[in-house]
Amino acid sequence: SGTVPSINKLTQLEQLTLYGNTYLSGTVPSINKLTQLEKLIVSGKCVPLSDDFSSCTDLEVLQIANTASSYNFPSFLTSFTKLEILELNVGKLYGTIPSEI
Repeated sequence: SGTVPSINKLTQLEQLTLYGNTYLSGTVPSINKLTQLEKLIVSGKCVPLSDDFSSCTDLEVLQIANTASSYNFPSFLTSFTKLEILELNVGKLYGTIPSEI
């Protein structure tokens, strides 16, 4: 049990998967310095992500699934020009989907 530690110093990280972890509390710290990140998966009963990961411009896969958390639709998704897979299967999704998507 505990909170998720800061991961911003892992600048070469290409994949981050947080799956079904019910032992952590709080939110996942900012990942905005993980500029090499290509795959981000958050699934199951996991702690929610912080809102800003717009600097992860190499992101090819973004899956946020099966969480009870609520999210604002990330308007910065349009900056992910390499994004191939987008899955947002969340408890509640708020906001407007940009027309560029």
